[in-house]
Amino acid sequence: MTSDPKSPRAELRASRQGDALVLTLSGDWKLGGDLPSASKVAEEIKGAALPARVTFDAKGVSNWDSGLLKFLINVMGLCSQKKIALEKDGLPQGVQRLLTLATAVPERKGARREAKRVPFFERVGDSAIGCGAPR
Repeated sequence: MTSDPKSPRAELRASRQGDALVLTLSGDWKLGGDLPSASKVAEEIKGAALPARVTFDAKGVSNWDSGLLKFLINVMGLCSQKKIALEKDGLPQGVQRLLTLATAVPERKGARREAKRVPFFERVGDSAIGCGAPR
């Protein structure tokens, strides 16, 4: 899969605004394109002072797919490691919903009731017993 040469290239700009690191995203954030790496965000976080939060301005994003989600999940991991708050408000609604699903707490083992498949011979035996029972 290659990117359309006419589509705007994915771009990432980072700037400090008070205690926040603002990540401005623009262009097409699609797999197969030349996407910026979360390592640029890691470099910005290592700067002079650790930001209290990371925010997004994604008004310039024209198209996106899982390439954007992959980048954002990496940024979320960086923020989690450094105990930096991440504000998703500036992201498109669909991206926010998918990130919420992708980072949901996994189901506990044993919490779901498993459908028990009765072995074949047990079913045959139950049927045979059922045929002989008085009605």
